[in-house]
Amino acid sequence: ALPAAAQICSCNNVTKGDLTDAIACGCTDVPALKSCTKAGTSFGSCVPLLKQILEAEGVEQSKALCEHFSHSRAELFEIISAGPS
Repeated sequence: ALPAAAQICSCNNVTKGDLTDAIACGCTDVPALKSCTKAGTSFGSCVPLLKQILEAEGVEQSKALCEHFSHSRAELFEIISAGPS
């Protein structure tokens, strides 16, 4: 596990501790963490780490591709592979 001082977002100087503090204060998804800490709002390469930290803190994350499409990437692959019924 990364220490609290580990820098997660170098663009906005956000540490793991900043993120876990935000999670403890009620940020329970990536958009909330972005809004509260600014992590992932510049280049975005740290967003997968935000998801990992949320999960490590016990916050279950949706596997949906986006908020408008409820299927995961794997589920979409299965749907397409099955073809028309």
